[in-house]
Amino acid sequence: EINFSGYQNIPKNKPLIFAANHNSAFMDAVVVAVFIEPQIHFLTRSDVFNTPFKNWILRKMNLIPIYRLQEGAENLHKNQEVFAECYRLLGENKCLIIFSEGICIQEKRLQKLKKGTARIAFGAELSTSFNLDLQVVPVGINYNKPSQFRSNLHLRFAPPVKLSRYKEQFEQEENRAITAFTRELEDAMRME
Repeated sequence: EINFSGYQNIPKNKPLIFAANHNSAFMDAVVVAVFIEPQIHFLTRSDVFNTPFKNWILRKMNLIPIYRLQEGAENLHKNQEVFAECYRLLGENKCLIIFSEGICIQEKRLQKLKKGTARIAFGAELSTSFNLDLQVVPVGINYNKPSQFRSNLHLRFAPPVKLSRYKEQFEQEENRAITAFTRELEDAMRME
C-alpha cells in the first residue's frame, strides 16, 4: 500500500531540490521519481560509477556522482565540478533530489542532516545573485518494513523552504545561514 501526502506543496515551474531521508538504497529514488512530474536528477554516491559502462548508463538515467569522504578524501575536489553541474541544472529550472542524511540507514528515525544540501542550494543561489528563487522541498519516505519487498510506504512532501529567506543572513555570515537552514530543513523533514 502506498500513501502520499503534501503533493500540493510541490511548487510548479521553479528550480527545486527535493531533500529526502534515505531508508532504502534503491527504492527511495524510484518512489520519489514516480510522484514528481518534472525530470529529476539524482545525486548518488560516487563509488557506483566505478566502470566506464556504469558511468555511462547511470549518467543517462540522470544520476550524478557525489564524492563523499568515506569513498576517499583524494576525490573530494571533484565535487566542485559536481556542484557546478547542479548549479547549471537548477539554473535551467530542473530539479534535484538529494538524500540529505548522506547515508542509507534502515531506521525509523531521521539521521542528522549533512550540510551538503544547504551548500548546493546556497551555491546555486549565489551563482545567480539570489535571483534563482530556489526552493527546497522536504520529503519524508517511510516504510513500515524497509528491508522487506512490498512494504507499505508513506511519502510526504512538506511545504518548501525558500532560500530567499536566508539571503541577508548568508551575506553576513555563511556558516550561520547554512546551519540555520539545515536545522529548519531537518525540522520539516521530521514533522509527522
